[in-house]
Amino acid sequence: MKVYCDTSTLWNNVTRHDDVKTLKELRAFEKLLALRRKGKVKMVRSHVVLRELERTKDDAQLISLRADFEGLEQVPLDEKVVGFHNQYSNLGGGSYPLVSDVQDERLRDELLQRGLDRGDAEHLTQAWANGCDAFLTRDEDSIVNPHGEWLECKLAPLKIRLPSQLLAESES
Repeated sequence: MKVYCDTSTLWNNVTRHDDVKTLKELRAFEKLLALRRKGKVKMVRSHVVLRELERTKDDAQLISLRADFEGLEQVPLDEKVVGFHNQYSNLGGGSYPLVSDVQDERLRDELLQRGLDRGDAEHLTQAWANGCDAFLTRDEDSIVNPHGEWLECKLAPLKIRLPSQLLAESES
């Protein structure tokens, strides 16, 4: 099972909260990591995660999140060349690729129109474009509850899951 992990599921994002709901998700996430170590779950990430975690103000937390990011496998379709910028003068010149971190801009834009924020829409687009089986998130109020059912129809066969939900399904 290939699982795309959004930024909210990075280990050091989960462990810095201690409310009851988060602790439940943390326990489930620990068990998913154990399944990963056994080779039963493949956990992946994209450059969208890196862009989000780079906004972290706390230096120690940023270092921890980068380590979490590096510990996940990169999705194969992570960047897409959309053109080139060419610059020339009498001294020479160069050509520089223009890249997008999103494989399908039309899908991302449709998700934005549906009411998802840009980061969430880009994460979901990357998960779908890379053939992931599940999109793992703790964003219950902004993704799972308001959009989960619609997203699963639109992005089938991608499942939108909290760690506890994915664990329950994998154990059954």
